[in-house]
Amino acid sequence: MKHLFLTLLFLLLTIWARTQSKTISGILRDAQAEPAVAATIQLFRNMDSSFVKGTSSDLSGKFELRNLPNDLYYLKISGLVYKNYFSANLNLNSPLNQLDLPVIVLLPAKEVLLKEVVVTAKKPLIEQDIDKTIVNVEAMISAATSNSLEVLEKTPGVLVDQNGSISLNGKQGVLVLIDGRSTYMSGQDLAIYLKSLPGAVLDKIELMDNPPAKYDATGGAVINIKLKRNRSRGLTGNTSGTLSQGQTTRSFLGLNLNFNQPKVNWFGNLWYSSDGNYVDDTFDRKLFSNTGILNTQIHSRNYFENFSQGINAKLGVDYNLSSKSVVGVQVFTQTRPREETSSYLTESLNANSSLLLNTNGINQGTYDWLNHGVNLNFLHKLNDKGREFSADLNYLYYQSSGEKLFNNFQNELASTTFKNGLINEANIYNFKADYAHPLPGKLMFEAGVKASMVTNDNNAGFENLLNGYYSIDYSRSNHFVYHENISAAYASVRKNWQRWGGQLGLRAENTYLLGDLLPNEALFGQQFTQNFTNLFPSVFLNYKLDSLGNHSLAFSYNVRLNRPSYQQFNPFFFFFDNYYYSQGNVDLMPSNMYRTDLTYKYKQFFNASFSYNRGRNFLNPATELKDSIYITRPYNFQGKAQMLLLSLGLNLKPIKNWSLNANVNIAHFTFVGQTYSETLDRKVLVARGGVTNQFTLSKAWSAELSVFWTGGELSGQNLSRSRYRAFAAVQKKLWKDMGSLKLSVEDIFHSWIQREESLAIRQTEQTRVNSSDTQRIGLAFSYRFGNEKWARKRKTQDGAAEEAGRVQ
Repeated sequence: MKHLFLTLLFLLLTIWARTQSKTISGILRDAQAEPAVAATIQLFRNMDSSFVKGTSSDLSGKFELRNLPNDLYYLKISGLVYKNYFSANLNLNSPLNQLDLPVIVLLPAKEVLLKEVVVTAKKPLIEQDIDKTIVNVEAMISAATSNSLEVLEKTPGVLVDQNGSISLNGKQGVLVLIDGRSTYMSGQDLAIYLKSLPGAVLDKIELMDNPPAKYDATGGAVINIKLKRNRSRGLTGNTSGTLSQGQTTRSFLGLNLNFNQPKVNWFGNLWYSSDGNYVDDTFDRKLFSNTGILNTQIHSRNYFENFSQGINAKLGVDYNLSSKSVVGVQVFTQTRPREETSSYLTESLNANSSLLLNTNGINQGTYDWLNHGVNLNFLHKLNDKGREFSADLNYLYYQSSGEKLFNNFQNELASTTFKNGLINEANIYNFKADYAHPLPGKLMFEAGVKASMVTNDNNAGFENLLNGYYSIDYSRSNHFVYHENISAAYASVRKNWQRWGGQLGLRAENTYLLGDLLPNEALFGQQFTQNFTNLFPSVFLNYKLDSLGNHSLAFSYNVRLNRPSYQQFNPFFFFFDNYYYSQGNVDLMPSNMYRTDLTYKYKQFFNASFSYNRGRNFLNPATELKDSIYITRPYNFQGKAQMLLLSLGLNLKPIKNWSLNANVNIAHFTFVGQTYSETLDRKVLVARGGVTNQFTLSKAWSAELSVFWTGGELSGQNLSRSRYRAFAAVQKKLWKDMGSLKLSVEDIFHSWIQREESLAIRQTEQTRVNSSDTQRIGLAFSYRFGNEKWARKRKTQDGAAEEAGRVQ
């Protein structure tokens, strides 16, 4: 690795030293502080106004004019929706080879027509940036009637399993951020939170397979969900509501407000959401003797329903200390009480399918969940060329509490009744600071530090009903306290030439954790600590195959870390039915992941990427059979885990009013390792993809039809089968595009059903079928209001805690 970095660094410096040409570069912004894309830049000689060279701005609003002789020039910048801009004289007679212009703001062609400008400059559904894929959620009609988890499931390369775990292009342990801030949740808790976040409030989703060094090393990849935010001058806002009906009902009502003045900007939102769902889980299990003879067959069906209501509130203010300094404060709160009801029926049969035992149960639970947070942020621009310093300080508090009652019966006779009470609290503090410094020759240096402290207190108690009274069961109760401190620092350098571009980054992280299982009357206490330091290098190279950059090649390499969630360490038993438990594992270690990518891109029309991924001590759930009970724990598989992935993406416009986005992923998975006493050796070739069709029927009407499918997935011991689903939606714009009405149908054929089998479990076979309330019809309404003629000067730094969401 050391030799690789030295070679690449030498190559970059050699090319830099040999590249000496006059260059003018700049960044364009529109009236809403967003990148001014596809603006026309023309360079004229000052002496005779003769045309010299031209170009257009890219997706980031950036432009460059290279290979220019010494002279005096001026720029003309124009666009269909912008007023013409003329620069002052630009002098290239100095010894410097690079002229970096300050940010240029392009005003709308007509202030009163800004609403028409927004419609004309509609963003595509999928955009390919240099280091990420951008999904513009506003362009996805069906998103308005979906929750955020369902929007993620419709996103190319993203897969969500029945446990709520999210993967991106086959990479597990994805770090999910909201406006650059971690949710500090994982698994089912993260899934529940995303279900409470309506798709109508999402602006865009950024998918990063190989995130740069400034992002935390946790997670196989990064998904950053950006929420809508109005940045116009004066009082502006929008309101929206949705109603979605399947077997259960979901609804949402929200209000966003922004009041922007020259020195102060106030912003806030208030949302109410209700969510309902069912899950139908069927297990078929066969138990064998040591000699392979079938002994017992077990058929189980678990039916689960839940209903939750959530209120989200946020208030923030930005204050301009000067033209270069801004300080901001944000406070937010969320509450989400939840009710759950589940029932199960289990039949135990002998080898001849004769009934041995019939068990059933009804479980009911009520839970309270709340989250409070405060963010302080500061931004200071040291000059107009991109040199700046930013800092964020965050505090988050989570609390969940509840009680679940279990009633179990055998052969229709009352058997056992017990209840489980849970109180969980998490206190999270973090601080981060970032510094960016442009250097001569289009060299950009960035560095930063981060520190976080987490305390998670989980107190779970079991009580058995005996003779009409509940008495505590200390053998199944526990109190687990988890402490984690992470300190990190990173540095990166980026350089662009006429055709070459490169970025080198290095991140260092030190982790200290302490887990403390407190003793009680039946259990001894248990304590463990871990302290380790890791280095995470990243390399990115880009080459333009032609002078316009229409064809490009990119190479990237990085190292990531998949950390266990806090609750995965807790050795407490979680009860599902008489034959199935889950439990934490105090012996877990983080797993290292290594990824190499080679990508070809043609404009925004086509991209192809080949990647090689391998893991060490890869972390996945593992199941073992013990005394006829299936116990699932998180587990470090000792062995080989690798994935070869080919990703293809296509954006077409077959005819004027029809836009098509298609993506296909073909992956070869290899898992070879030990799971308890069994050997897992599996190689699988799978494919997944999707097609989204968008139709402009008239100025006010548009429609969408999408199909997504997956050919299966291999994750540790679990091999899932193929499935697909289809969506359709139609939109009508109202009141000069200030409002919209959207109707959608989700999972039209109710085909999104999970089927999987478990591998390498000693003396047993297990299959599972899982379905939920995915077939739905929804209606959404939205309306925006207020003054939209002027834009804000600055985007608020929304926190910046990027550690993985691993609280629960």
